[in-house]
Amino acid sequence: MSDFKEEEVPGEPAADEEEGVFTTEENEAGFCERLKDSLIGICFGFLFLFGSIALIFWNERNALVQNKVLLAGENNTVAIDVSPMSKINASFDQKLVYFNTTIKLNDTLMDPEFGVKTTDGMLLKRVVEQYQWMEIEETHKNGKHRRTTYTYLKVWSETNILSDGFYEKSHKNPGFFMVGYDSNWKVDPVTVGPWKMSNHIVDNSYKDFSNLPAGSLSISNIPKNISNIDPYIILTKVNQDEAFYISNQYRSVAPKSSSGARQREMQTQQNSTSTVTTTTTSSGTNTNTSTATGTATSNTKPNPTDPSIGDERVYYKYVKTPLDVSVIAKQTGNTFDSYINKKFDVKLFLVEPGLVSQEQMYLNAIEANKITAMIIRFVGVLLMTLAFYLMLRPLEVVADLIPFSCVGDLVGSTLICVSFTLAALLSMIFIGIAWIAARPMLAIPLFSVSIAGAAGLCCFAAKRGAS
Repeated sequence: MSDFKEEEVPGEPAADEEEGVFTTEENEAGFCERLKDSLIGICFGFLFLFGSIALIFWNERNALVQNKVLLAGENNTVAIDVSPMSKINASFDQKLVYFNTTIKLNDTLMDPEFGVKTTDGMLLKRVVEQYQWMEIEETHKNGKHRRTTYTYLKVWSETNILSDGFYEKSHKNPGFFMVGYDSNWKVDPVTVGPWKMSNHIVDNSYKDFSNLPAGSLSISNIPKNISNIDPYIILTKVNQDEAFYISNQYRSVAPKSSSGARQREMQTQQNSTSTVTTTTTSSGTNTNTSTATGTATSNTKPNPTDPSIGDERVYYKYVKTPLDVSVIAKQTGNTFDSYINKKFDVKLFLVEPGLVSQEQMYLNAIEANKITAMIIRFVGVLLMTLAFYLMLRPLEVVADLIPFSCVGDLVGSTLICVSFTLAALLSMIFIGIAWIAARPMLAIPLFSVSIAGAAGLCCFAAKRGAS
């Protein structure tokens, strides 16, 4: 495998490709139409306002309940032994238990389409990427004019990028993958002695995928039903992973198998039967055309160093065993499920990769709950900011009547600042209200500061208006 060729990082634009850049410029809608849209926006502003308030109240209650469930669970968790030689203790059935264990498997996982297999993995993942056009749209406002720039890049993508909606129609993607899409194969059931690991444990027992051992990929192992792929495929590397690299010319002879069924499905969605690659730049036009139907040309050998639109590469990742996992859950027979706190009707099921103590798992969960609450608070503030901006936007539209292009933009920026300030203060007030019942020692000072801030802002606005 010493003749492998290195390629770009998956999903990144190829550094040596030219960009196609196209611009359009148009006048914005008239004053009456923009004013009408802004008045309609006021209605949406009220909806967003009520939605943000509801989100803030829900988030505070949810954060408090989750914290209480975690604290109660920590005081009622019992440690059990889960190992290949352990026995199931029925006295712990339906109780909240903690354990850490090592998962070690010798099962064979195999991708039947390419003959790739592993014998020490818990999950085998096939990654399929296609070289495609990607459109980036950027809009800039200049007074009453709006300029939109469309930039076209070539990227490796795991998903099908539909090109029907592109502004520049000469940039076309195939619309379907030649060899199917990403797929997973996993061991089921995963067991440790008499114990069966639930799907939730399996799915959260690892952080990263590993590379397959060198030599795991071989063109000679590809089944005969797609043996006519030979002239169109080579072995290469994607970062540290061995990979199959397939020329877009393979479309002309691809078998009508399960992959062919996927092709026809995507062709129906895309309503396209050919691939034409046209790169247009400010310095000129360079056209490279490949046909999706007909017979293969003599130039079928793929070239990873100079990819063409429609080329594909297939590489693999897997979850290697043995691996350690720590769990807090309800024991149910020989497996594990979510523990339900009957007081709050909230589920508790904690899983972390590695050997983590019971105390540390609860500390990590409490910290994660705090971070989640802070993120949702920030989302609530942003949603409320948008609500206030939509309510005040008619002022920006009216300001655009002044024959200076910067006035409308200045008013718009000011409205955003005012909206954020109002949202921040109002959010603190609602958070304080939500905390009063459960956290009075924190809620009362916070509520007082918020009220004082809001009163100060109103007084300042009143004085400015009077002057």
